[in-house]
Amino acid sequence: MSAPASAPPYASTYNWHHDVRVNGAIYPLRNRLDDAYNGQPLSDRLFGFTPEQSAAKAAVHELGHALVWLDGGLRVTQVALKRRLDGNDPFYGVVGSGPIWEGRTTAWAVGAVAGERAVDRWLREEGLWTPSRAAWAELAAQHDRVKVLDLPLDPKPGFGSLLADYGDLHQLADNALTRVWDRLRATLPALLTRESIGGQELATMNGFTYPSPPNKRRTKASKK
Repeated sequence: MSAPASAPPYASTYNWHHDVRVNGAIYPLRNRLDDAYNGQPLSDRLFGFTPEQSAAKAAVHELGHALVWLDGGLRVTQVALKRRLDGNDPFYGVVGSGPIWEGRTTAWAVGAVAGERAVDRWLREEGLWTPSRAAWAELAAQHDRVKVLDLPLDPKPGFGSLLADYGDLHQLADNALTRVWDRLRATLPALLTRESIGGQELATMNGFTYPSPPNKRRTKASKK
């Protein structure tokens, strides 16, 4: 994701829908949310997911983050599945990422958007995909999107109007998920059963070397 400062306006190849608001602000979506859901509190139950499907969806989202970060040479501290008392959204996931090392900002951003893209792919493979469910996967990634847009990416991704497009990150995440997808599917039952896997164990389970911090460049004054 780089472009010269003098680059012409970006011509997005992605069709973003700008008719949904979250907390009063437009939330662009690649998949259109059906008008039938307008004004309703959105939840897994509303979209027809069973508790088992809700758990798998949450686990896939977090494993998407974790394995793409490991594939990109970034640390993961833990991936976990949590339970809610709320029957509408009975499960959610958490993943701990290590520090964003110098030169790895884009790699971190790709892993951050990989959660929603993993769910989109899982929905298709399970025969559960609809445009509205895919839109729900995007909306459920609101926290991820906020973090990505706060990163010092150059150029800053937009939604059809800037020098780069958020959909470019989606494509990079799709490519990374293709590399790790078989491992994600193989790890999914373990996370659903155990509900928590440490980062080093997750790396070992999936054939990754647990990343070490990159060597810092030494200045002339520090060289001996």
